[in-house]
Amino acid sequence: LIAVNLANAEHVKVFLLGGQSNMQGVGNNIDLPADLQSPQTDVRVYFGSSLTVLQPGFGYTSSQFGPEITFGRTLADARPTENFALIKYAVSATNLYDQWDPSTGSVYTNFQNTVTNGLAALTNAGHTTEIVGMLWTQGERDARAIGDDGRANTYEADLNELIADVRTNYGSDLPFFLSQLSSDQTNLPASGLNAVRLAQANV
Repeated sequence: LIAVNLANAEHVKVFLLGGQSNMQGVGNNIDLPADLQSPQTDVRVYFGSSLTVLQPGFGYTSSQFGPEITFGRTLADARPTENFALIKYAVSATNLYDQWDPSTGSVYTNFQNTVTNGLAALTNAGHTTEIVGMLWTQGERDARAIGDDGRANTYEADLNELIADVRTNYGSDLPFFLSQLSSDQTNLPASGLNAVRLAQANV
């Protein structure tokens, strides 16, 4: 990854990114168009434990990328007079009902710690910050949790609980954006997939 001087003090609008593998990112860097293979110096990203700029390599491995690439680029192009940063924490194959549970989930705790550290990194670089939204891409793991525990059927309540806690911590009116599972995911149990898709639509 390429480090860039980020010291110029600015007011930065921050989006939080969370979820499992499709948020983590499994696209190959070499498949990106040329203009997205270079660092995008007008969008900051906190990933891992580093504050840098938008670029490929924030995926499952350093040779992969996630949705932050096109989201960050589109956002900056649409609002050229504003300054944006993304704080990303996603873990492949994690579930909402336990690992992302606001009360007990270790992954959710790590997400919160990442947000705290990301905001501190921006502040230490001289910026003021404002969290303006969260992006959530997750659901496959819960769709697999069918049967006696009925976890796919609790997805709506679990997601509402997550959103409520995010808004308690980061802004009562914080926009929360989520992507619905694709109906074409034939590798998931049909009942679980349908239950999670319906829950996402309801939320």
